[in-house]
Amino acid sequence: MPETLKKMRLDKFLTQAAELTRSEAKQKIKKGSVTVNGEVVKKAEMKVSSEDAICLDGEVVTYEKYRYIMLHKPAGVVSATEDAQCQTVLDLITEGRKGLFPVGRLDKDTEGLLLLTNDGALAHNLLSPRKHVDKTYFAILDGEVGEKEQELFLQGLDIGDEKKTLPAKLEITDKANEVFITVQEGRFHQVKRMAEAVGRKVEYLKRISMGPLVLDKELKKGEVYNKFQQGTNLLITNYPNCGGSEMRSWCHETVAKDWQKFRSTENYNKLAYHTEFPWMADGKNGEISMNYGTRNKKGEWEVLRLYTFKSFENGIYRRDAVLETDSTVKYQLADVPLPDGILRVDKVTVSEPAEICLGHYSLPRLDSDIKETGCKVGKQNIPVLSNGKYELAMIPLTGWEKTYTVYPEGVHPVSEKCALNMVSDQLSGEKIYVTLQLWKKNEKRGFTSKELTPVKSVHVSEDKKQVTVCLSNGEIKTISFE
Repeated sequence: MPETLKKMRLDKFLTQAAELTRSEAKQKIKKGSVTVNGEVVKKAEMKVSSEDAICLDGEVVTYEKYRYIMLHKPAGVVSATEDAQCQTVLDLITEGRKGLFPVGRLDKDTEGLLLLTNDGALAHNLLSPRKHVDKTYFAILDGEVGEKEQELFLQGLDIGDEKKTLPAKLEITDKANEVFITVQEGRFHQVKRMAEAVGRKVEYLKRISMGPLVLDKELKKGEVYNKFQQGTNLLITNYPNCGGSEMRSWCHETVAKDWQKFRSTENYNKLAYHTEFPWMADGKNGEISMNYGTRNKKGEWEVLRLYTFKSFENGIYRRDAVLETDSTVKYQLADVPLPDGILRVDKVTVSEPAEICLGHYSLPRLDSDIKETGCKVGKQNIPVLSNGKYELAMIPLTGWEKTYTVYPEGVHPVSEKCALNMVSDQLSGEKIYVTLQLWKKNEKRGFTSKELTPVKSVHVSEDKKQVTVCLSNGEIKTISFE
């Protein structure tokens, strides 16, 4: 909590910092789920300040008076807090969204920079016409423009309102129909109407800056971009090759104590969430996507949900996890995002022999049946799944006994039928598992040999405390285990 936080009631603090309702906060306090400076507190009216360490269910809760999220709004999403028919920009935010609103708006078919915040004063300063805040857009027009149109923009244009627009800047790129337009106002459909005023139509529009805020430069294909948020320990990864983004976080919620009945579910417990692959619910027969499964002492498949964040260094996201029903089953997890997928380097320890499995993202059936083909990677024959939009492959590099495909039904949000790459093993003691989880947008050809071999070599130390991975691009990743 920042030093400027004034003393406030504990239940009020939890409503603001943990996004609970007042009644939910009081219930948590009453159950003894809240500690202040290491002591359980059951008085909702207790006053807390910035000097207090407050935990909810064992996790530190921090207070931020104002929050700021710089969003790259995709086309097809509306700039609103709620909408009965369309996906909104707030729907893109998985947590910490309470009180947020978009600063200004972008048309549904426009993409680019949009600021989300709960800071009303900042929003006013950015939007007020008196502040003359520059907003720059990249536009593709239906025809060429030149010096004549540049002069008209500088003079201000009549777009059908009571007053002409303020002077605007029109920069022409190497292609005379691709331009940068900078305006100082935020009128309804302003850029599109200005283009129409000079006889042109906007075919594509993207906002790239707003005052001092600048959208990240174009992401290069063949690269992977990680953005780590300290405090929440959230990792956002952008994959230019497929155009998708991935989120890694961590939860620590048991089914037994999940009074809200969703924090221990697939909403939170996946190893990662990807914008291109909506998450699949877990099946009862071990059909598990983007998570580990362990057959517990009841003979049931149990997924990981009790995670503890460890670190993010050198492009490696580290978490530990234990099984809810048996804390002697321990997972030490390391994720390495790659341009076309994920490299997993994990150490699993059990006190008694157990069967474990790991699933890839799930692929829904779209216009036709999912196709399964095979490809040779080294000495292995690897199943490759395709639904016409994406191809998925999972390649076990070390540790796994079996590679297979399952076809669950009734568990995917997109289609009744789906398909899933999986690996499994009968484990005794401890073992290192190194796995590639790869994806590719469908093109005229499938995975290339290069795309299937981003890892050159893997070395596991005899004591299983260190793994050294040499990537094909020359990078070396070293993962140490306890």
